[in-house]
Amino acid sequence: MGSMRSLFLFSMLPAIIWAAPIDYKVHFLGVDDPDVLKTVKSASFLSTLKQKKPNSINILRSRAESDIPDILKALHSHGYYDATAQVQIVEEGGDVDVFVMIQTGAVYTIESFEVACANHFTPEELGIKIGDPMTTLKVLNAEQKVLELLSECGYPGSKIIDEQYIADYKTKTIAIHLKVDSGPEANFGSTTVIGAPHIQKELFENKIAWEEGTTYDTRLVDQTQKKLLDTGLFSSVIITHEQEKDGRVPMKIESMETKHKNINIGASYQTFFGPGLTFGWENRNVSGRGRTLSLKGDVTAKNHTGTALFFVPDCGRVDQDFAAQAQVMQEAIVTYHEHSYSITNRIERRIDTRYRFAVGLKVERLLVSNSVSNG
Repeated sequence: MGSMRSLFLFSMLPAIIWAAPIDYKVHFLGVDDPDVLKTVKSASFLSTLKQKKPNSINILRSRAESDIPDILKALHSHGYYDATAQVQIVEEGGDVDVFVMIQTGAVYTIESFEVACANHFTPEELGIKIGDPMTTLKVLNAEQKVLELLSECGYPGSKIIDEQYIADYKTKTIAIHLKVDSGPEANFGSTTVIGAPHIQKELFENKIAWEEGTTYDTRLVDQTQKKLLDTGLFSSVIITHEQEKDGRVPMKIESMETKHKNINIGASYQTFFGPGLTFGWENRNVSGRGRTLSLKGDVTAKNHTGTALFFVPDCGRVDQDFAAQAQVMQEAIVTYHEHSYSITNRIERRIDTRYRFAVGLKVERLLVSNSVSNG
């Protein structure tokens, strides 16, 4: 009985050895550019599946051989269209090393970049420089730029319908031809607002950068989205358009409101002023027009301060804001007692996205008593 058990275990030994996971190291040879090497490694199952160890050399060899097409695609994406790759597995002692030997060859450069569409765009406008290395990322960015530029001049439905890459293996260059269906030229249509039940339609009208009937321009759509998000009244704003009808595209603004009211309270301690309490209340959507009313208080053993602020966006005209602030302060320390009252009014106008100017008036009254200098 014991001999049969030993014979059984001996017969199973090869299967046990075969099933043992193989730990291996991968070495990529022949690629000096770190960006190219990073792309190659991300495309290689030898690298991405390294933690999932194969159970045999044959499985590892199969994994390595299946890597070659993907490695070549990664090299092509950087302009190495003549690249070759070979894989060799070396076992020495208990170590297993996989060598990926790459010959990149010459990098192909861009000979020409032509786009057939409603408008004419030069390669430079699309971020393409003739004579530069041909990379997939560069071409994808140029394609996106074509659609972006078309959407800025009235063609929101444009799409790429054909791409041709003609390689010259003698000159090591590539000619690229894109065919774009620009679609019909369109103007802005009517606008529908969905969501935001607590916000007046007037606020949306003040923030919409386009006018109905004008040429469609995606930059105005992005500008409108940013203006709405900058109010702080929305957690999300999505602007889309429907299919073109009679030369116009109906616009749709979908938004989700944030909480407009908040209360905050805090405690503090300072060695000079002693213990303190800070509290505040704010409503960022007074009367549903995005107006802000805030009340703040700061109380310590020697100092009391109260501030009220009222802010009106788009006051009188779009991109012109009005702010009024009132503040009361009382301070009682050893050297003096002071009461101060101030009122500040300010009108602020935005000139563009970077510049603004403001003009205002401040009235302040201070009452000082028990001063050390005058009694």
